[in-house]
Amino acid sequence: MGKKGRKSGWQAGGRSSPASRIDIDLERMNPRKLSPAVDALLGGGVIISPTDSVYSFLCIAGDKSAINRLRQIKGIANDHPLSLHCKDISQASQFAVVDQTGHRLLKRYCPGPYTIILPAKRDITKTLRQKRQEVGVRISNHALLSHLLASVDQPLISTSVSMKSQDDEQYDYVESSMIDLEDIAARYLSEVDVLVDVGTIPNQLTTVLQFVSGEVTCLRQGIGPV
Repeated sequence: MGKKGRKSGWQAGGRSSPASRIDIDLERMNPRKLSPAVDALLGGGVIISPTDSVYSFLCIAGDKSAINRLRQIKGIANDHPLSLHCKDISQASQFAVVDQTGHRLLKRYCPGPYTIILPAKRDITKTLRQKRQEVGVRISNHALLSHLLASVDQPLISTSVSMKSQDDEQYDYVESSMIDLEDIAARYLSEVDVLVDVGTIPNQLTTVLQFVSGEVTCLRQGIGPV
């Protein structure tokens, strides 16, 4: 699925080369500096990058091996909910069931700091190895994340970089997200392929809206108004 890239520094069973740490100035972002992150993702790697909410682990959505590594690095169970970052509604509709009402919901709130939980198509539930037939879709207006999505030309799986994790059937995350880069680097730099460093960012949560069986429910109020 999607593009292929050079092999990253990861091989089955562990890393084969040191992780890269890329310093990015969001005010004067040079897309070329993100090439190692793009190459790592296309090569089956796991990276840490800022999003429009918190620092997150990212990997290609269609890469089962990378998703398994992401879960192993963070220490979460197979049924822990993961988000699906998409570049637009058209891409999201390849993995989620987007009917007329769902399309209006995405148009109203995206791009923005929202996680929209929609019925999932069979392929993505098999890839994620999850029992729930839902997927949390995110369409961001974050410049750096948008560049990564455009460069790999396929969705990215994400989960926040946190001190500890808690599985929750209702996407009501209560984990403590890590926002200090030195803490993140000390804990995870040896385990991922690339760390994209933009400095300390606010600890912000997305607003989580669930659209299932024709009903819209706010599961978590975050920075996105409802």
